[in-house]
Amino acid sequence: MDRRSIVCRVQVGCEPSSDAAELDALTRQLLQEIAQLPIEDVQQAEAGPAQIAGSSVRAKGWGMLDVGVLVVTLNQARPLLQPLVELLKGWAARDAHRRVTLEIRGHKIELAGMSASETDRRIAEFRSATSGIELAHE
Repeated sequence: MDRRSIVCRVQVGCEPSSDAAELDALTRQLLQEIAQLPIEDVQQAEAGPAQIAGSSVRAKGWGMLDVGVLVVTLNQARPLLQPLVELLKGWAARDAHRRVTLEIRGHKIELAGMSASETDRRIAEFRSATSGIELAHE
């Protein structure tokens, strides 16, 4: 990873009655959409010891993956946080049961089930909270 990069964690959620296969399908769909942005990388997160007993799956030729979690690497030289947030906002809005949480260095925003004005307010707060983060020292 380039020193001018920042790593974001994206947690995907869906209705409580959904199983791991449905969550995995939604996660992969979102991964494909994020991959269309001019980012450095996006991939499913590897499961840590706590997740292995829970909702994780083994990918062929790889270790365990944390279902519902993506790791997105952005290049600091390109202003890509806003397009990522807008993509996540639109993705979550397509279905009332979708939920997505974006985390950058401890700052989180959850996008789901709220009015457009509340969503915009939360996005503005998130942008304000993350605007001073020094990205070059990830």
